[in-house]
Amino acid sequence: MASDVLSVDPHHIKGYGYITGSGMALKGYDLTAIPLRHDLHQELHDRGWRSFEDKYNMSQLAQVVLTMLRAERDGIIKINFNNEVLKKCLNF
Repeated sequence: MASDVLSVDPHHIKGYGYITGSGMALKGYDLTAIPLRHDLHQELHDRGWRSFEDKYNMSQLAQVVLTMLRAERDGIIKINFNNEVLKKCLNF
């Protein structure tokens, strides 16, 4: 039976170790995970994060910020804009 529901995976972003708490063979912070459709998540791991970002002209860090802003808008989290991790993601 086919489903209209998309399969979404949490992706712990790669390549930004000091910001995301990830490193060689380490999973990053859950706070810096982004939702990706399963097929895109698989493609990212197959291609590598740099190639994936180039292909889709999108930064994983920008997606983290957008995800966090949507969660704040929806009342799920409260963002402290003095947070050092967030400042690094936003480059200010």
